[in-house]
Amino acid sequence: SRYIVEIYDKETRQMLTATEMAGNDSSIQTTNLYLGKGSYIAKVSSGNYYSGDAYRLLVNYSKMDNIEREPNDSQETTTMISINKEIQGSFGTSGDIDYYKFTLYRDSIVKPSFEFMPGNTNSKTFVVSIHDKNQKLYSVNIGGKENQKNLSPIVLSKGTYIVKLENPRFNGDEYKLNIKSTAIDNAEVEPNDTLSQSTVLRTDTEISGVLSTEVDVDYYK
Repeated sequence: SRYIVEIYDKETRQMLTATEMAGNDSSIQTTNLYLGKGSYIAKVSSGNYYSGDAYRLLVNYSKMDNIEREPNDSQETTTMISINKEIQGSFGTSGDIDYYKFTLYRDSIVKPSFEFMPGNTNSKTFVVSIHDKNQKLYSVNIGGKENQKNLSPIVLSKGTYIVKLENPRFNGDEYKLNIKSTAIDNAEVEPNDTLSQSTVLRTDTEISGVLSTEVDVDYYK
C-alpha cells in the first residue's frame, strides 16, 4: 500500500477507521462513519511503499438524525436509541463493537430488525444480542447472505436494556437497526430459564411469553 488514512476520536485517541490505498489505486474512500458532534483527527501515513507525490484529502459531511455516535464500543459509551425508530451505523475497524441502549416503559414484545448489504458468505458475520444490567438475555448469529433474516422476538419487562452488535467477520458494512416493540400486559420476566428464575404466575390471569430461541425454556411458579 502507498497510503494509510486513519480517523481518530480527538478526546480518547481511539481509532475509528483505517483504510489503505494499494499501489495501483489513484483514490480511496473510507468506510462511512456515523459520528456525534465533536472533534476528530485524520491521519495520513505511508504504507509499505513510500510515495513523495502530493495527495488530496477531502472529508465529506452530511448532517443526519438517528445515527450511532462513535465511539460506542463499551457499555459506558452506548448510543441511546428510541424503540420503533430506525438507526444507521457502521463497523469502522476489525473488532469494532457497537453498543446501544433503549428503555421500555411497559412490558413489551421486542423484535429486533437488522438490515445490511448482503455479502457472499453464509458464515457468521454479525451477532445481535440484548442484555440487562446483569446478563445476556438474547443472541442471534447472522450470516453474510442473511440480510433479510427474520429475527425472533423476546418478551421483556419494563426497564433499560443494552443492544450489542458485533461483526466477527469484518467487512466494514453499514447497517440499519430497529428495536421494534409492542407493549403488552402481564408478560414473562426474562431471564426465567431455570427454576430459581421462575416468573410468578397468578391463577386466572393470562400471561404473554415467547420462546426466543429453539433452546429457550420458560419457567413459571
